[in-house]
Amino acid sequence: VTSRAAEGLVASPPADGDMLDALGGSPCAGQRIVYLARCPTTSDSGVFRKVLSQCAAWQRLGAGLDLFLLVRTQDAGCLPPTGVPIHVRTYSNHVSLALAFTLAVRDILRLQPTLVYARYGTYHPAFELLARSVPVVLEINTDDRVEYSLGSRRRRVYNRITRKRMVGLAAGFVFVTSELARSPSFPAGTTRAVVGNSIDLASIEPVPPMRNEAPVVGMVGGLSRPWQGIDVLVAAARLRPGWRVEFAGHHHPLDVPPNLHLLGALPQSQLGATFAHWDVGIGPMALHRTGLHESSSLKVLEYLAHGLPVVLSAPMDLPKGALEYVRFAQEPASAVTLVAAIEQLLAVTRGARVPREQIQDIDVAVRERARLEFLATVTR
Repeated sequence: VTSRAAEGLVASPPADGDMLDALGGSPCAGQRIVYLARCPTTSDSGVFRKVLSQCAAWQRLGAGLDLFLLVRTQDAGCLPPTGVPIHVRTYSNHVSLALAFTLAVRDILRLQPTLVYARYGTYHPAFELLARSVPVVLEINTDDRVEYSLGSRRRRVYNRITRKRMVGLAAGFVFVTSELARSPSFPAGTTRAVVGNSIDLASIEPVPPMRNEAPVVGMVGGLSRPWQGIDVLVAAARLRPGWRVEFAGHHHPLDVPPNLHLLGALPQSQLGATFAHWDVGIGPMALHRTGLHESSSLKVLEYLAHGLPVVLSAPMDLPKGALEYVRFAQEPASAVTLVAAIEQLLAVTRGARVPREQIQDIDVAVRERARLEFLATVTR
């Protein structure tokens, strides 16, 4: 039911002195942080890539760090080489997940960390022991009350009953958007910060400019997430049969037009080659289905890091210099508004890529330092 992999098998490297000097020293000297997340460990998981890049940046900034992952058995992949001690517990159902969480809490408390940083997720009774033993800061990526309502009735009811306990025990919150920070779903008096998602720009090579004879546009996503708006992409492809439209992600059989190509889930190593042929990357087109109107989309950060101009349906915290390469489909987006936004963007950016210097503010060196600076205030 449970397993542990890669626990302490690699030593943590020393902090990157150049990075610390350039950014004014370590914001978390003397602290030992545990990062706790439930996510796949497969190479096509954007969340997994985000967590690993965060941890690597924290180490370079001088944080003592351990990463604890709860992974569904069928979503367990090979762990890449890393200097971060990684502790993995797998599960196959709700019962084994509760056990895996309990065992992870036991192992975390043995390390005696100064703080736990956890992605918000399903409440487990062992969270009580964890939060009463060490400060826990929750990362909030969505309004769970709305998002969970889109799933099973059992999950929705369980979350409604238990969420007050979980958010009430948190020592602080990090919200990825200002909209979430204003939400009445979370206690107003709790210490909080707004820090958008980040990306490791140094690990991504921008793709060269491409001027296709006919437009090539694409989206990375998944059908299990209704806020991605795959239906809008399919309808837009029907409106422009002369375009090549690509979708990269897990999918069920779809009734798609001939010009929409299903690429399947792509590992990180194949994204660059795929993006190199795209004129435009398409972000989430139906965020309103989760009750939200601001985004901190990981895939949009990946588009920009590769140099792709982007179409969004909701505002996102992006550097001003990047906005020349971004257009918005009117929310709620439709095939008509998506096509119009793409055509507006192509009129000014076709054959161009986003300059790297225009997007430095989304880099891990900037945003993860801000996150660590906030975490340091929680333990003072």
